[in-house]
Amino acid sequence: MSEQRKTHSQEPNDELAKSPRGPVTPAQPASAKEIRMLALEHGTGRDHLYENHPVTRNEVAVATPPLREAYGAIEGVIVHRDPGTCLLGDFRAGKSTAIERAVRELQQTFPDLPVGIALAKGHDAFTQGTFFSDLLVDFAHGGALRGTAQEKRLRCLNMLLAHARELRSDRYLLMVDEAQNWGEQQWTWLRDLANDMAIKRVRLVTIAFGDGACLSELRALLLARRRTDLIGRFLLSPREFRGLNSEEELKATLEEYDDPRRSAYPIGSDVSYSEFFLPKSWGRGWRLAHEAQGMWSEFKAVSSRSGKSISSIGMNWIGGAVRNFLFVESLTDDLDRQSQPGKWVQPVLACGFESTLF
Repeated sequence: MSEQRKTHSQEPNDELAKSPRGPVTPAQPASAKEIRMLALEHGTGRDHLYENHPVTRNEVAVATPPLREAYGAIEGVIVHRDPGTCLLGDFRAGKSTAIERAVRELQQTFPDLPVGIALAKGHDAFTQGTFFSDLLVDFAHGGALRGTAQEKRLRCLNMLLAHARELRSDRYLLMVDEAQNWGEQQWTWLRDLANDMAIKRVRLVTIAFGDGACLSELRALLLARRRTDLIGRFLLSPREFRGLNSEEELKATLEEYDDPRRSAYPIGSDVSYSEFFLPKSWGRGWRLAHEAQGMWSEFKAVSSRSGKSISSIGMNWIGGAVRNFLFVESLTDDLDRQSQPGKWVQPVLACGFESTLF
């Protein structure tokens, strides 16, 4: 991913940038030292930060190796002005998190490119009106539920064109999450919308994220029905969105938790995610990346008990195990991290990974 992005620690957040003695007035902005003290010293300020921490809220979106691969594919589509691509991943591989992180990166790399996220939904009775209502709801449009199907379609068209014109762009990037929920008819409606945008000299570029097996079945069905118009526009070059497949990749991921340039909280501090939860251990030289071997070994052990060989672990399972580990270990931050055998057994068990090995 681009190294030119803004880091979390560049600008203090007004709500979080408070000194230990109380809120800081606009005339007296909190210093980095004061924000750091607030984050690491026991008190109501730290309690508030704990409750809203990305790890606590399960909102961590670190740049894993698979996510970097996905971003490279998305970036290539944009640069080469392709109509789009699709990324296929297994259950809980972290596709939604990848979209969130990719959008943040795109806003830094391509500031003049309008980007929108659509969540493909399933319905018992799917109509054109339902389809465009869903899109308008995803974009928080006030007219999402009013009017006929054609009126909703026109609102959607005008909304996307207005966004593109606002940024003086001749492209609009639409990221589709849970893309397996759309079938032939839904993709046809989106194709028609793209054609209308093209008439107005705005190209719709689509990146579809979805379940690998389901989207592969849809692609095979469309090929059998000779819907090359849909294949060529939306599903031409499927790419794998995988989980972590080695201890080395896990270590690189855990290093993201350790790096305050990429994962700082609160904003405006130099406190990394892992330091926030284990500040005393951090001060003695411990880093979450040191845990890669023990964590990976425990995932392998769980797989072995289920008679499976480990090949790829989705980021949701990795993130869940890390969260569980940091919660539990923070209670005994005074202890030596290296002297606790079996410390990853419970965190990996609690993340639910084993229940997926059927």
